[in-house]
Amino acid sequence: MYLSRLILNPLNREIARAVSDVQRMHSMVMSGFASDLGPNARQRLGVLYRLEVAPTSGALTVIVQSAVEPSWRGLVPGALPDLSGGPSVEVRVLEELERVAVDQVLRFRLRANATRRIETKSVNGQRRHGRRVPHRDDARCLDWLKRQSRQHGFEIGEDQAREPEVWVSREPPVRGRRSSTPLTIEGVRFDGLLRVRDPSLFREAVQAGVGPAKAYGFGLLSFRSV
Repeated sequence: MYLSRLILNPLNREIARAVSDVQRMHSMVMSGFASDLGPNARQRLGVLYRLEVAPTSGALTVIVQSAVEPSWRGLVPGALPDLSGGPSVEVRVLEELERVAVDQVLRFRLRANATRRIETKSVNGQRRHGRRVPHRDDARCLDWLKRQSRQHGFEIGEDQAREPEVWVSREPPVRGRRSSTPLTIEGVRFDGLLRVRDPSLFREAVQAGVGPAKAYGFGLLSFRSV
């Protein structure tokens, strides 16, 4: 797996458009894999990403994870600022994923689309999946995360009072348009500690992402050692 860190130029017109439109942002990220695009390209190439906006300065950073090495030379001109303090693009191999072990405690970040389905019915013996609606309070979001953790081989850390060591940050809705269909996605960011219970399942979760809306900047499970 490869991990890219891109510092974007917030003054660039195309970057500003991408930040305000999740479909444009998706297309910009996928431009790093232009030679391999085709049906289900994001899933085949294992591409996940997360946009991070600094609350005070407004600086833009995109973290991109992929199963193949990207090339960011095809970004629109001026997308990457000239930085005197270091490179605006860094790409490295995610070597630590293979070293994850049972009971290892990790610090993590997950930007997720925490949702539930409603209006799910059976019609003529066929189960129909209802529409997704977001969880809008911290307790329900934490419950969603705990369910995901059980499926993906980890558990949420707890302090001495057995309170979850996770900080929940609600995000404003992001929007876009896919063909003629408008998109509105509500996100939540989780930051905290987790304990690996099944390294194989955990690796699969990191590689495939957690939750829905993976094409639009959600589901990337980032981690580092404590």
